[in-house]
Amino acid sequence: MDDRLLELRRAWECSGSLEDEVAYLRTRVQVGDLPTSRLELAAYCGDEGANLALENPDLAAVCPRYQAMLEASGDDFAAWFVGVSHWGRRAALEATLHCLRLVRSDAALAYPGAQALYSTFMDWCRGHDPRRGAECLTMAKALFGQLEAGLVPVESESFLWTLASATTLCFREGRLWEGTPQLVAQHASCGVETDANEEAESLVLRVVSAALSVWALTGD
Repeated sequence: MDDRLLELRRAWECSGSLEDEVAYLRTRVQVGDLPTSRLELAAYCGDEGANLALENPDLAAVCPRYQAMLEASGDDFAAWFVGVSHWGRRAALEATLHCLRLVRSDAALAYPGAQALYSTFMDWCRGHDPRRGAECLTMAKALFGQLEAGLVPVESESFLWTLASATTLCFREGRLWEGTPQLVAQHASCGVETDANEEAESLVLRVVSAALSVWALTGD
């Protein structure tokens, strides 16, 4: 790591100040350690330091259509999720994985075929083997059929809908299926446990956006 960058990181870690974080993030971009697109994504996810570190912190200039959707819909997780796709398939995949982790349940994975699809999908996420992708689509289509026929236990529906939707989200010729991000968002919100002080959709948005922001700034 560049000596100047290392010094700035240590200063931020010691002080914890927003000013030091902004200086560190801006320098990371300047020396090529952090792509500007990742900084933009972190800002879109609500990271204050990333937002201030942008030379132009107006997110409407970064992602006008999706930011307008987000502002118009408040805590609409589906609108936010669609906005993530502006930063590419990998960002959408990371958001999808966090949705799955949030609603994962052992009971749902015990449903016939669910564990196999989940394991195969996670294998693909780690290695992006095209053969694993084809297997995922085949299993997801079968699961969709069972869900649509009402054959899945009610308590397992949210996770399995999220899993099947997440799979098709990642394997439609590299593009997002129209309506599929909304399916992932809808079922992830239905499957999360929350309390009376916070709406499920707001909770999912808060947790997934925070996790994606960390990935944007530190992930590979």
